Amino acid sequence: MPFLQLVTAHPVPVQLAESLAGAFGRALGLPAGAVIVQRIASGPGPAGIAEAAAPLPVEAAPEPVVDAGAVIVVRGRAREAAAMREAVAKAGALLAEGLGLDPDLVLVSWPDPGVVATGRGVLP
Repeated sequence: MPFLQLVTAHPVPVQLAESLAGAFGRALGLPAGAVIVQRIASGPGPAGIAEAAAPLPVEAAPEPVVDAGAVIVVRGRAREAAAMREAVAKAGALLAEGLGLDPDLVLVSWPDPGVVATGRGVLP
């Protein structure tokens, strides 16, 4: 079961979290409900770092910070490489669009085995 750990100072609507989970799961050929999105608050300065340690409900968030981006780290067992690339690319594009962010301020990473995308697509 993949976990999408989302870190951003922007509020994340429940519908966006559900869309991320659904698109990610479909790209991997997983059944509905198989992907979990966990939002971790992020804010400027040491207070934001301390807040990041405690997961918050998807809708809870501090006021957005101008030029703040968003990061998703994927945790879960490795899948077929093309499906993993498609999943991170879709998640990046959805997150950029859903939060109204510059696609270059979005990063989606599946560290094991090392698949990374921005809101513009998969990085080589």
